Amino acid sequence: MNAFQDEEINLWDLLLTTIRFLLAKRKLIVVCLTLGLLAGIAHYFITPKVYESKSMWLSSFLQEPQVQQSMEVVNKFIKGKNTPALAGLLSLEEKEASQIKAITFEYIHSGINDKNDKKEKTELTTSDLIIVRVMVLDNSILPKLQTGLAHYLEDNNFVKLIIEKRKETLRALISKLDTEIHSLDSMKTSLFKDKTSTTKNNGMVLVDPSNIYGSLVNLYRERLDYKNELDLISNIQLLEGFAAFEKPVSPKLLKDLAFGLLGGVAFSIMSLVFSALSREL
Repeated sequence: MNAFQDEEINLWDLLLTTIRFLLAKRKLIVVCLTLGLLAGIAHYFITPKVYESKSMWLSSFLQEPQVQQSMEVVNKFIKGKNTPALAGLLSLEEKEASQIKAITFEYIHSGINDKNDKKEKTELTTSDLIIVRVMVLDNSILPKLQTGLAHYLEDNNFVKLIIEKRKETLRALISKLDTEIHSLDSMKTSLFKDKTSTTKNNGMVLVDPSNIYGSLVNLYRERLDYKNELDLISNIQLLEGFAAFEKPVSPKLLKDLAFGLLGGVAFSIMSLVFSALSREL
């Protein structure tokens, strides 16, 4: 019982001694914590502000491996701080290229997987979604960066070849439709001249002009679709451009204050330990 009481008394004495020691060093503790907070505030104001923005693009021909390969080259220059090469790649000034911290992308497929869907895709081109995110030190470079990225992604020889083949296919389809439309137009003109009806006369099957009109409308509509695709065909199309936000994503004041406070606590502990050891010696 006495041993237990002695141990309890010793623990109580240790606690009181620790409290008295901390109170005696309260100025040192306050100074360390204040220095830590000031260091966090200084870090917040000294560290360059980083802004994030994203753009969305549609592409019918640029595939994910090609985008990934292109972006790997860009980020290699960014990480290696090869500003001249990066500037040439994205059509920027070297000072503008130095403001880029990172460029990432996300490729979202249109959902065409099976053979039937792939067959439909060859007839009516569908587009996949490419989301590009950038981290920059200066928001003012975003318009030029957007244009430079578009030119860079479009400058792909393999994709250029695919686009040219698609254009040839579309021109051939339009030419074929023109021939069919001309043929139906001639038939329509002939029907009106001969005043042909839908009955049989002397063993000859006669045609209803309304069927020709319906066929012509369908052909014209199909031709218009192909013509629109031919006029608008490109490697990538901008869906949503980069937006310049005033609020940076880093640094964050609360985060810097928290780290500064933790640093102040760690520094105060080391100072107290050193002070206690010095007093013992």
